[in-house]
Amino acid sequence: MFGVNFRDEVWWGVALLVMAPLAVLAGDLADDPGAGLATALSAFALGVVDVVSGVVRGSRRAALVRARADQTPARAARSLVRANRLLAAVVAEESRALDRLLGEHGNFPEPALRRGDGEPLPLSELAGYYDSLPGGRLVVTGAAGSGKTVAATRLVLDLAAMAPERARFQVPVRLSLSSFTGRVRGHGVLGWIAEHLANAYRVPVAVGLELLWHGWVLPVLDGLDELEPARARRVATVLTGATGLGGSRLVLVCRTADPLGDTPTVEVLPLEVEQVAGWLEDRFPDAAVRERWAPVITGIRADPRGELAEVLTSPLRLHLAATVHGLPEPPGATDSGTPEERLLSGLVAAVVAAHPARGGRRLDPGRVRRWLSTLGQTPTIDLVALRPTAPDRLVAVLAALAVGAAVFASTVVAGLLVSGGPAVPWSAAAVGVVGAAVNLAAGRPRPVRVSTLGQRRGGDWWAAGLGAGVAVSAFVLSLASTPSGFGDLLGRVLLSGAGGVLATWVVFGTGQRRGVDRPSAVLRRVLGDDLSRFAVPVVLIGSAAACVATGEPEPVVGLLLSPVVGLLLGAPLGFLVGFAPSPLPRYWVAVGLARRADRLPPRPGRFLDWAQGAGLVRLTGDRAEFRHERVRAHLLRVSADGR
Repeated sequence: MFGVNFRDEVWWGVALLVMAPLAVLAGDLADDPGAGLATALSAFALGVVDVVSGVVRGSRRAALVRARADQTPARAARSLVRANRLLAAVVAEESRALDRLLGEHGNFPEPALRRGDGEPLPLSELAGYYDSLPGGRLVVTGAAGSGKTVAATRLVLDLAAMAPERARFQVPVRLSLSSFTGRVRGHGVLGWIAEHLANAYRVPVAVGLELLWHGWVLPVLDGLDELEPARARRVATVLTGATGLGGSRLVLVCRTADPLGDTPTVEVLPLEVEQVAGWLEDRFPDAAVRERWAPVITGIRADPRGELAEVLTSPLRLHLAATVHGLPEPPGATDSGTPEERLLSGLVAAVVAAHPARGGRRLDPGRVRRWLSTLGQTPTIDLVALRPTAPDRLVAVLAALAVGAAVFASTVVAGLLVSGGPAVPWSAAAVGVVGAAVNLAAGRPRPVRVSTLGQRRGGDWWAAGLGAGVAVSAFVLSLASTPSGFGDLLGRVLLSGAGGVLATWVVFGTGQRRGVDRPSAVLRRVLGDDLSRFAVPVVLIGSAAACVATGEPEPVVGLLLSPVVGLLLGAPLGFLVGFAPSPLPRYWVAVGLARRADRLPPRPGRFLDWAQGAGLVRLTGDRAEFRHERVRAHLLRVSADGR
């Protein structure tokens, strides 16, 4: 819970367990045994959960090491099941991604391909051609906006369709290199791919690494051409190095010639004029729009090598033209610049006109451009790490102060309920300082943690929860009133055991959530993880209170009030373990500061959901990125010019 690795968690747990009897002793010395007991219960409960979590993570790491060294038949069978599960998730996600790429432009013309030896290759045969390559490595090239991402997505779906026909297959997984820095740590490039699997498909990192080590995953790497030249060279070097993919099978999608060296290539060609003309004739149902496009269609057919035909045979520019000039009343666009720049200048206004926000509300195009340019300051949009207008240090300090205030207030309430002594404000202030310090030290986006326990139908997390609950009940029984008999003892143990099961399910059992399917889901997932950590001390203290209530003269009243007691007494520790180490306080502060300058919408996650539905951005893993780098560059240029 506290530690970044299993050893840290175990040591944190041991430290908390040692603190429990010390808290009881301190309460006796201060003549306030109630406060000492409450602190001891909280420390002991969290210590048990931390030790159990650390032991479980340590056992998973040991199993991971064994999995790399030894692929037994049983482990191979389990890997096959996991690969099939991943394959189904990839097919579902890539189908949705392709639909979003094509958007409302259904039946969008598909580009033709040309092999490195000059032979033509239909897009529908690309998967078969790749499958015939002995080395299993392919580079897909093409001009900017030529449809390389669409070709890569089609390749993933076609390869996935071929997988069930084979006893041993690879799951094609498309990744955007814009989220890869080129710096490798730990497991290198494979670790980055495993984190993508965890973000996009909720595959635990350990399981993803096991699938990668044993060749169950085929990386399809897109977006190399959208990186800065120096970074692109570093990424290409890492991919082929010892810490990268080496001689592994892969598909690389980029704009330039083969950066891997002596690898078969396939080039994505511009669309044919007749493809464009035929699609435009069938595209627009409105008679006025068809009449407006009629001279364009006639012109490109009459001069298939002219400037207009060159513009429209690019899938990106054809998409822009159909979006901007496909409305009955097209928005105005600038008359200067290249044809592509003129189309880009009218894109946002056209999208806003065609896609109202939630509730039918029309957004203001000027504000949408400003918000998009703010979000586009980096190639990928990491919502949790947004710092658009204020320095990161200022955001960190303000977030830490907010967390400290929340911890202080909740501690005051808990202290007044337990003892009401004069030392409560000072104790609460000390705990608040601890909360602020934890947020300063750890309140940044943390690595993905997806537990395999939450993805099992069996009883691993049930057993862990029962053990934690029984341990808590034993501690409570040693401090509370003596049970009246075996029935009372059994009831207390079962109550605390149920609380332990519930608390452990909150941490592990909720790991079975779906992957990220829209930008706002990233925030909801982080918030869900933080709330689950917040709930652990609340549930454990509530179950302990219920356990004590069974020995009271009116146990029913105590049992009914135990959830309230758990919330009020567990809130300080809930804030400490849930929100103090969370990146969300910094996100809320950064967004609040940006909203004051109208640089961001009130709810950036929901706005990005709208932008995704409107075809302006797409989702890769847990990050959003613009549909094309040209769109982002145009918005940044317009923002810099003050237009």
